[in-house]
Amino acid sequence: MIKPLLLLALFLVLATCLLSGLIWLGMQTFMPDTAEENHKSAENLVVGQPELNPEQKVVPSAAVDSETSERPLTANAGLPDLEGELDGLVADKIKFKKPGGETAFSIKLKDGDLKLVDPNEKELARVTVTEGGKFKLKDSGDEVLGYVTGEFPRFKIKDAAEKETLFEFGRQNDGDWKLKRAEDMEICRIGKRDYGWKIEDGSKNDLGRVKVDGERTSIRDSGGQVRYYTNDFVPSLSVVPFGMPELTRGQAAALSAALMKARK
Repeated sequence: MIKPLLLLALFLVLATCLLSGLIWLGMQTFMPDTAEENHKSAENLVVGQPELNPEQKVVPSAAVDSETSERPLTANAGLPDLEGELDGLVADKIKFKKPGGETAFSIKLKDGDLKLVDPNEKELARVTVTEGGKFKLKDSGDEVLGYVTGEFPRFKIKDAAEKETLFEFGRQNDGDWKLKRAEDMEICRIGKRDYGWKIEDGSKNDLGRVKVDGERTSIRDSGGQVRYYTNDFVPSLSVVPFGMPELTRGQAAALSAALMKARK
């Protein structure tokens, strides 16, 4: 009597085990591996990127040669007041050299005034700030040659009597700068580029460029050859006037002083 009962109990245990195995196998077959999916989601969150569609193709960005790039600033980047081009601690003396290392001229800054000197430290021109905020240009004999008036981002270069406006220099709505005569005739257009600034005439012919390469800032001709360079820090926009052929070196120095004074 006892033996049949044991056989029945053993049969029930085996049947239960078999049924459990079939249920587990069915779950593995028809249900997704949620643990694996959760692991993938966690990895995507860590790298901060959504999971890509397998049909999407990743297109690498084109390389840009820092020497020849003509790419302007992104139009949607906005136009901060000085575009970062007039920031930084300007050296008290900025020495511009010719290719080969010979000094061409220097800019000396003191108490807001600017002096332009030759390689032998002889004064060529002097720019002083008047009480009214004008930039007065004088020659080495202390004779007044002209003025730069206005404020960032629009300036006027006037004659010694301040009766005639010789040039106007200002930033346009598209972010470029223009040098114009008083009769609104465009002489130069200065465009921001990855390497610094490109200078063109009114017909968009290349006149030169100002290139920033590490700690070196250079003034180049239309062919890209270096005319002058400096290893002293100077805001690149304030170097642009020395690359505009219509300006005398004294006028360029006065406009450069006005741009430096506009620094943050």
